[in-house]
Amino acid sequence: MPFEVTAGPDGRHLVHDHGRRYVVPASLGMRLARPDGPAHWRTLVPLSEAPAPSRRLLWLKFPLLPAALVRNLGRPLARLAGWPQLAAMVIVGMVGSTLAPSAALSSRADLILAVGLFLGGGIWHELGHAAALQREGWAPGAVGAGLLVLWPVMWSDVSCASLLDRAGRVRVDLAGVAFQLGFTGLVGLMSAWSGWPPGGVVVRAGLAAVVWSLLPLVRSDGHWLACDLVGIDGLDAPAPPTLGPVRRLLLAAWRVATLLMITAILVSVPWRLAALLARTDALAGSRRWLLAAGLVAVVAAAAWRAARRLLGLGRALARDLRLRP
Repeated sequence: MPFEVTAGPDGRHLVHDHGRRYVVPASLGMRLARPDGPAHWRTLVPLSEAPAPSRRLLWLKFPLLPAALVRNLGRPLARLAGWPQLAAMVIVGMVGSTLAPSAALSSRADLILAVGLFLGGGIWHELGHAAALQREGWAPGAVGAGLLVLWPVMWSDVSCASLLDRAGRVRVDLAGVAFQLGFTGLVGLMSAWSGWPPGGVVVRAGLAAVVWSLLPLVRSDGHWLACDLVGIDGLDAPAPPTLGPVRRLLLAAWRVATLLMITAILVSVPWRLAALLARTDALAGSRRWLLAAGLVAVVAAAAWRAARRLLGLGRALARDLRLRP
């Protein structure tokens, strides 16, 4: 079947079709979910609702855990996505991070184990998002890794979160951070108890990842959390007419800060590209030119994507000024 149908807790169904998601009524969803359902569902009826926007916009991504496995893991993990459980994970993270040793890595084995634990914490973070979505009654998608412009990230397909109310979306936004803090805290407590010094490296790396994910200037957890608290679909989306003056001012400041950050990145691109190309001098012949061409193509594509986002933010700011209360 070229598409997948997921039943929701409120009777609606979500159709997953080539990376996009469409909300359909229960009567149509049940018909599409049957084994003898139509092969080309979009020709059946005209769409009455727009596709749910993706919670992450990655330049390149590939799955690590398939959707079926994530859903099987999410069922028991959903019990950990309640607000008291999430708060307990945050407390464990704070305590464990405080008690963790601060010694550096001393062997290759320690390095491999530390990297493995850090990556495991990242996957656990994404499973936290999936578990929170499953607790709200909607099925999550796959978990994987990818590139956000040129930055490596992990992701989880929680597009159905756009169908939740504000409290449900905020739960999904924060669950990954709480899960990773709990994991990091446990590593810190175990390393403090066992005297394993590299545990402190894992803790510091995990805390850095949490802080990065909470920054609202990049399209990560902090970005979606801010969007859900303000009540917009994305940073370049129109501000709701009912948005108060204080939140409207905060939204404008957020847009300006993101615009300045993207501008700084674009201005630094030529120097970054020159530094990368300088590192190819050690290579000879066609390999150097092939690597240089690849670097130019990747950086140019990332710069083009950043420039488009810059234009979208500029239009949003101009729209805010025209509609200023």
